[in-house]
Amino acid sequence: MENYKAVGRIIGSPLNGLCERMCINVDCVLDACRARRDSQNATVILTDITQGATPPFTFVGAVGLGGSQFDVTSTCSAQNGCSRISGTLHVPVVATFTDANGMCCHGNAVISMSRNIVLRLPQNTNIDYRIEGDGGLICVSGAFLSDTAVSLTFCIVETYRVIRRADIIVPTYGYAVFPDCRECDGCAALMNALLGEENGT
Repeated sequence: MENYKAVGRIIGSPLNGLCERMCINVDCVLDACRARRDSQNATVILTDITQGATPPFTFVGAVGLGGSQFDVTSTCSAQNGCSRISGTLHVPVVATFTDANGMCCHGNAVISMSRNIVLRLPQNTNIDYRIEGDGGLICVSGAFLSDTAVSLTFCIVETYRVIRRADIIVPTYGYAVFPDCRECDGCAALMNALLGEENGT
């Protein structure tokens, strides 16, 4: 298989193997920004709690589930051709805890945060675009305030993007050629990994 047909780092001249111009339909990011916030606090109400869980509960941890949503409430002009965007970022999380019987349980919640950011929006009103936001969240600590309410302290990395769909022309090496799949003996792989740990390798 020739190298330029495989996915990976380019070896040699990047011009080697270019064979066509391809039109692809993609999300084009017109502007973006990122915020890192430590020691954030929120109180959430858990839903979809593990059936049969018996209070009182002991908090273990919480993580973001992905699938964040940014609801824009208003935009207004700012300096240098940018706009001030106000909205609420909703980040789904799953909390892990133990119940009175020591059973490991879970519950879902959403952390909602008001945000004001500055991004460059298209000046042409004929351009259809959307504003997206997502948050990668890690919980530092938490405590139950009641059987369903939990106080959380967390760190979050937020990313906001102005996006439009676009048809763009890119140079390509043609369609990818993939190698044949190799069968994997799951049991053998697991045993090799365990033996490697025991031997310190």
